[in-house]
Amino acid sequence: MTELSRVGKIEGLVLPQLLVQSYNNRISAIIDFQQGELNKRLHLEEGNIIFARSNQKSDRLGEFLLKNDYISSEDLKKAASVLVKTGNRLGRILVEMKLMNPRDLFVFVRHQIAEIALSLFDWDKGQYTVHQDLKPPEERIVLEMSTPELVLNGARRHISDGCDWHCLVPDNAIVSILEDDFFTQLPYTEDEKQVIALLDKPHTMSEFLSALPRDKARIITAFCRLFYLGYVVTKEKKSARSSPIITDSFHWPNDLEDTFSTFNKAYRFIFRYIRIEADQSINERLIEAFESIKTEVDPYFNGIVFLPDHDGTLDLDTLKRNAMDISVDQRLARFFSALNEYLYTLTLTAQTHLSPALYHQLMVELKSILA
Repeated sequence: MTELSRVGKIEGLVLPQLLVQSYNNRISAIIDFQQGELNKRLHLEEGNIIFARSNQKSDRLGEFLLKNDYISSEDLKKAASVLVKTGNRLGRILVEMKLMNPRDLFVFVRHQIAEIALSLFDWDKGQYTVHQDLKPPEERIVLEMSTPELVLNGARRHISDGCDWHCLVPDNAIVSILEDDFFTQLPYTEDEKQVIALLDKPHTMSEFLSALPRDKARIITAFCRLFYLGYVVTKEKKSARSSPIITDSFHWPNDLEDTFSTFNKAYRFIFRYIRIEADQSINERLIEAFESIKTEVDPYFNGIVFLPDHDGTLDLDTLKRNAMDISVDQRLARFFSALNEYLYTLTLTAQTHLSPALYHQLMVELKSILA
């Protein structure tokens, strides 16, 4: 699982990973979440949520009690007027006014904290900041559900019904269950248990799909939830040749120069897309990804230089010279193989650094270029 920084964006799998890592590492911290003018805060003690705050109106205790029909709007107005005069907390005022008993107050505050935490799973963007040097809250509330259970319920809330698994997992991915105690004792649904049983041993995504019953929509939804949770993980095949990005339906130009131009357009598009959407440090990883395949592919890439600080293009002059060393009858076929190896490696790098939605959008647009 990717190690997360103290400051970052809320996208993709970041939120569940943040809570899983905090729990596994028994971290005591305050995590601030921001989306526009919305601000929410979780207080963690050894990875467990013990308090939460929010400036969203619907997260306030009074609104929470109204929504659950515990008090009337008239009673809330009376309590709010006392709050303005005294500055006391709403819960205490409601108890003193005999509108609420202490036991019910504790139960509702506990549910309110859990709801604030779960509402973060509705966010598809935002920022988070982890503070480990702030004072803990004056109140400490032990939630009814554990942090692992909360994250599982958050995953179910994030993916409530239906899922396009193509947005999460490449067709040629190897999927399996992550060995982590965090996930082992959770109260899974029957559909989720079926996914776990099927992935007890690693399978390709196609093998997993072929093993599903005819009515597989619910199982795929469960799969997506477990993937978002972090219990289902993927591993890419080393070789892309068995599952090429460029298929036989691609219309190869008769002229090699046109073929090079098409290739140039494709990888330049990927490169620029990644640089716009991901951190600039990805330049180094793009270079590493390219260098790692240069010794494994056809002679096309011998001596090629990757120029990420220029405009995302390769040294095409060297590429063309290398092509001249290959017999004419094999030239396009070998180039076909080399292209797939390179594009596959580059898109794997993109998948690592982009959210699932952005990666899916990238692949759709890339395939439209190569159509």
